[in-house]
Amino acid sequence: MRLPEQRDPMIIVQERQETTCAGCRDLNRDYTPGFRKFLCQKGIQKAQQDVFNMIRCNRYRAGNK
Repeated sequence: MRLPEQRDPMIIVQERQETTCAGCRDLNRDYTPGFRKFLCQKGIQKAQQDVFNMIRCNRYRAGNK
């Protein structure tokens, strides 16, 4: 583990998610058997296999409502 990564793992994950679509209510997961894919309902992002590859857009909406 590199020196900057020797912190609380939860803090590291939260910092990485601050710039991604993780948590956006318009982000859906495709449940096709054999692979996973994340899709943006707004059409802003193309489908990605990892949510960390999706850069957060200015239309990010958090929460359930």
